[in-house]
Amino acid sequence: MRRPNASIRSTWLAISAGLVVSIVSACAPAIPATVPPTSAEKPAEATAATEATAAPTQASSGQGTEIVVTWPMKQQIEILNQLAAKYTEKHPDYKVTFQVMEFAANEVLIKSQLQGGEAAALVNPFGGSLQPIIEAGFLAPWDQYLDMPNPYAGGKPWKETLHQEWLMRARFTGDNKLYTLPIYADMAGVFYNKTVFDKLQVQPPQTWAEWLALNDKLKAGGYEALGWMGAEVSPEVWLPGIMSDAVFRHLEDKLVNDPNFKLDLDDPYTDVAAQFKPGFAYCAWKGRVLNTRGDEVRFMFDRISELVPYFQKGFTGAKWEDLMVSFANQRVATFYGAGWLLPILQQTAADLPKDQQFEVGFFPIPGWGDKATTPEGYNFVLAPMRSSTGGGAGNEVFALNAKASEEDRKKAVDFVMWMVSPEAQSEMWNGVMVGMFPISKDVPDLPEAYKNPPAGGTAILQLGYEVGSGGGEFYQNNLNIMNKFFLGQATKEETIKAYADNWEASWEVAREKNNWTCQ
Repeated sequence: MRRPNASIRSTWLAISAGLVVSIVSACAPAIPATVPPTSAEKPAEATAATEATAAPTQASSGQGTEIVVTWPMKQQIEILNQLAAKYTEKHPDYKVTFQVMEFAANEVLIKSQLQGGEAAALVNPFGGSLQPIIEAGFLAPWDQYLDMPNPYAGGKPWKETLHQEWLMRARFTGDNKLYTLPIYADMAGVFYNKTVFDKLQVQPPQTWAEWLALNDKLKAGGYEALGWMGAEVSPEVWLPGIMSDAVFRHLEDKLVNDPNFKLDLDDPYTDVAAQFKPGFAYCAWKGRVLNTRGDEVRFMFDRISELVPYFQKGFTGAKWEDLMVSFANQRVATFYGAGWLLPILQQTAADLPKDQQFEVGFFPIPGWGDKATTPEGYNFVLAPMRSSTGGGAGNEVFALNAKASEEDRKKAVDFVMWMVSPEAQSEMWNGVMVGMFPISKDVPDLPEAYKNPPAGGTAILQLGYEVGSGGGEFYQNNLNIMNKFFLGQATKEETIKAYADNWEASWEVAREKNNWTCQ
């Protein structure tokens, strides 16, 4: 699932889910938010952001520590400060305060502090490419701390208390080390209007056939069955992604795990695609294990063809905010999206007049059965389809300053252990709906919607290009190719050829850039 870019996400900053962490120096210049306010609440956020830049930084060792953690979602500030205060009760010499700050300004501030030697032990450089600051040696890996006993989870090794799926996703492809630790994870599926479903007496689907039948009923009831996410998050890209994740699941036995960081395949969060080392997709293609023009791809496009008629028409190039309006006006009954949209949707529905308010429901992308099957006429086994997750661990991360002392870094590690402990995450999920899934295992008293998360993962083929080429040109090419297919301007065979050409060209660029070799 490709998220909207920074400028579009900032439009919904007041109600979108995201984490930005900064340790702000008293001598650091105040950097105003770079994105103009888009709601009546924005000026207050901008003021809080400016004030946050004047907050105290980490004191020298032995004098106690005061840290400001900036956060763009104001609805979460109260519960986060409560958690931070509980940590201070346990550790009086370590005080953390959460304040609102716009994430683009934070990116500039953190990078300038790292380069100027003013950053404290705990930072978050999110907002741009991590590669330059990692390669410059500004961030210390979390790897050396993951085996430490977690005092907030019964003394177990820390990494064993976390869903390792998300740690795998967050690893830097340059050296496979973990420089950013997510506090919660993104998950995606289909949002729906429960009022519409109740009116039409329909239920969320469990199988692919049920999904098609549901879409027929929604259309017959006068609704757009599937909303089009617009130019930034479009079905032309995510449909091939989630489907190839299922279609190519038979490659599991070809995977090579990181020997120091294996995944638990029984964990519902686990995505086998996260185990792929850089270059896997390219080498699988070169070794004829993965055929981008074969039966699997044709089967995938058969299924896409079945969904195309249900999508909202005339929405190509529109912004995803326009879909929010269509959904709120109850013209669109369902649409695909990621977890960070949930608080936006809930707030949008709550702001409607009382006679128009509705509850937002969610179901994962349904498979075409609950067991692995061999499609009629094909010679491969198809695993049940799963929902799709974001391409990374999420935008919500903690990072460690490599230039800080080891003593100060360990203090920061302990604080983060607390923030992602089962107890703290339980309070967070019950105190505020974040629209994400907790990274910690065994979180008590989770709301019902989060107790059994749908297993999901990025597609094998998507991972193949994202690892190497960054996905920019590949993404745009896919958009153009699939747009023609959705609009009936290209046949299935023409689309398969163009799509495969794009995959393979991207892998070749990535191979040359990363010097991949295949055994």
